[in-house]
Amino acid sequence: MARQITKISSNFIPGCQEDPSEFLIVLLNHLIQCLSPVYSSSYATYLSTLIHTIFGINIETSIKCRICLTETSKQNYESIWSISINSYFNLQQGLDAFCSVEELAGDDMFFCSKCRTKVLALQSTKLIDASPVIFIHLKRFVYDKK
Repeated sequence: MARQITKISSNFIPGCQEDPSEFLIVLLNHLIQCLSPVYSSSYATYLSTLIHTIFGINIETSIKCRICLTETSKQNYESIWSISINSYFNLQQGLDAFCSVEELAGDDMFFCSKCRTKVLALQSTKLIDASPVIFIHLKRFVYDKK
């Protein structure tokens, strides 16, 4: 399999160390793509949904404008749940932090379509649905913008 890895993704190079969570994402996406040309569109969609039913989570991210209180929400399917654990003592604390409310300020201010400007906002993330198999990627490092 190691010699055939480039057939799954050209990003992977035989003999080089790779990120296992990235490999898993690519592998699941490749599985869906491999099934798509073989079957009709509706059946491929069914298989894709079947894979999503077995693996992954559905999360909702909401952003609320602090001025007009307009709320924007977006649901997103994730095959791997990436949780930062660098400053927490256990997984529960990391999950709690992932789902906590965060203020968007400074360079991270939110553009409110109703106010037509960048505003302070509150962002929250919550788990909507989870499949029987959840892959949790424990992020041990934080990207420093400096």
